[in-house]
Amino acid sequence: MKRLPRLIAYFLLLLCWVPWANAASGAAIVRGELRHQEKIWQGQRLIFEVTLFTASSFTGPTRFELPEVPGLLFMTNEDRPLLGSKVVEGEPLISKQYEIFLFPLHSGPITVPPISVSFGYRDAKGKEVRTRGATQEFSLTVGAIPNLSPGAVAITSSDLEVTDQWQPETKEVRVGDAVERTIKIQARDLPGMALPPLSLPEITGLGIYPGQAEVNTVMERGEFLGQRQQIITYQCEEEGEVVIPAQIIHWWRPDEEKLLKIELPAHPLRVAASPLSAQESGENGGQQNQGAMSPWLATTLIASLILAGVLMGLYISHRKRLAKSTTGRASEKKLFADFQRYAAAGDQAATLATLMRWLDHTGAAGKPASLEKFATLAAKPQLAAQLESLEKELFAQRSEDGAWSGRQLARTVAALRKGQRAGSRGKSAQSHDLPTINPV
Repeated sequence: MKRLPRLIAYFLLLLCWVPWANAASGAAIVRGELRHQEKIWQGQRLIFEVTLFTASSFTGPTRFELPEVPGLLFMTNEDRPLLGSKVVEGEPLISKQYEIFLFPLHSGPITVPPISVSFGYRDAKGKEVRTRGATQEFSLTVGAIPNLSPGAVAITSSDLEVTDQWQPETKEVRVGDAVERTIKIQARDLPGMALPPLSLPEITGLGIYPGQAEVNTVMERGEFLGQRQQIITYQCEEEGEVVIPAQIIHWWRPDEEKLLKIELPAHPLRVAASPLSAQESGENGGQQNQGAMSPWLATTLIASLILAGVLMGLYISHRKRLAKSTTGRASEKKLFADFQRYAAAGDQAATLATLMRWLDHTGAAGKPASLEKFATLAAKPQLAAQLESLEKELFAQRSEDGAWSGRQLARTVAALRKGQRAGSRGKSAQSHDLPTINPV
């Protein structure tokens, strides 16, 4: 019995030595390690190093199979791997090290399953061999950002730039005018897909038409620069004074552990009556006072009608351009198929993005589309619970009951869509849960 602990120690030592012995004899091994980080924050970039070892030389391409983990984004470093060497048991080994970037989207514990890698090397006889290995499973704990309001999302970055431009810049407009706002967000250490979407509340008297966001990632020597540009068009629909509310962007600096706020100021608009309305008022007043239309007034009215026709043509053209910029050339069927595919794969970020594109295209949840309005109009508690769980999983915090299921969400929305399409072929509009879909 006294020899048992010693035998166990010998056995564990043997397990640690065998992989290195295999590498020294011509085989190849895979090792993975998370680069040391004292604290891990929500949205922060993490670096996972995958190192390959062999005693001879490497051949052919190296391919990774990245797992799907809810609330975690993976990206590979496209730069060349780092080559090196290591002496083990007196035998020199050569190494090739790759970097995989991880981006946790919510706080709490996360388990990362093994990452599979296939690569080639030459054995002791010089023969080319293709093999497959995997890293070990590991866990990490992601800290919640202090003092962040419930439901709010912060951008975790060492450097953040935000620009806000209006076209036209004037705040004096008329009914029918369109005001275009362009918001650009640029953050270091993050890919563009990790930047959260903007919140666009409804505003009485204005039509809101967000274009498809342009998302881009610039990567050079392992450094990320994420970019997101959003163009929102506000259509003036009613005379009076309106205020487009301020936008608050939360910024978490992990190096200083400081939460900052970037405020895009509110934008007031004074909306006057359209020229056509003003002219019609003048015409009615002239008829009442004079009882007849003067030649000058008739000429002015004709010119106003021609101008109104031109303005109406420009307005219709502008609305068509907005619709095209929102949905692109994709049909309703294609957009819904994209949503189903990503939902079935469990890709939360892509599921939310494709669902919003489909809702924008169909108008089933208003303009702009809103998940809250979608759930309210559908009047389906199951749908509301699924959408709430998706948002918690992706942007806020892990859902306590783990209720989100991409396949279940896809089935629920598909059933609503089927009812809408059937209703549009014969049932009255009042029997639908949502507005009728008109596929393009």
